[in-house]
Amino acid sequence: MKIHRLSILLFLVLLAGCLPEFKNPLTAAGEQKLDERLAGLWMKIGGMGTKGKKPDVHYNFSLSENKQYYVVSSWETRGGVRKDNGGLMHIHTSKFKDRHYMNVKPHNPTGEKKDNGYLILKYKLDGNKMGFSISNIGPFREAVLKGKLKGTVPKYKQADGTMVDSKYQVKVTASQRKLQKFFSKNDKKIFAGKFLFLDRKK
Repeated sequence: MKIHRLSILLFLVLLAGCLPEFKNPLTAAGEQKLDERLAGLWMKIGGMGTKGKKPDVHYNFSLSENKQYYVVSSWETRGGVRKDNGGLMHIHTSKFKDRHYMNVKPHNPTGEKKDNGYLILKYKLDGNKMGFSISNIGPFREAVLKGKLKGTVPKYKQADGTMVDSKYQVKVTASQRKLQKFFSKNDKKIFAGKFLFLDRKK
């Protein structure tokens, strides 16, 4: 994947598998009103590890001038020193009926342009908790291979020399209108997993 893993630390808890990458967001930044409920500081409470309790990870959603959020993650070491991971994301929201989505794009602070695509998440708010789910790669890989969505699935050479389609990578280049239609029709397949939650830091 071309999306920088460090830049999407917010979603490391879901990186058991690979993720579909999108050339286009569901809606352009500023096309819909940004969900202002996301603004503020959220945290993933650290669980117990082999060396004791893992640190809580903080995610600061800051409103920016260009109708997006800047999101930076940080955590405190056991010595109480705050560490910033250096990863910065741009996030803007899309809403269709009662479904809420985040369009996530890593930001390169050097200004160098890279061919990074978007991640698209589904989210919901429940009081002081924010739940989110990452889009499943399966429906998009199948749709691209069958020609139902524009995109590419890389091929890899096996030990015997035969070329096979990757099961773990797909880049969808379909237009926003096509994406919206596909998400609307296949929402339950795309987001088949459980929501994982962050807590609002009071």
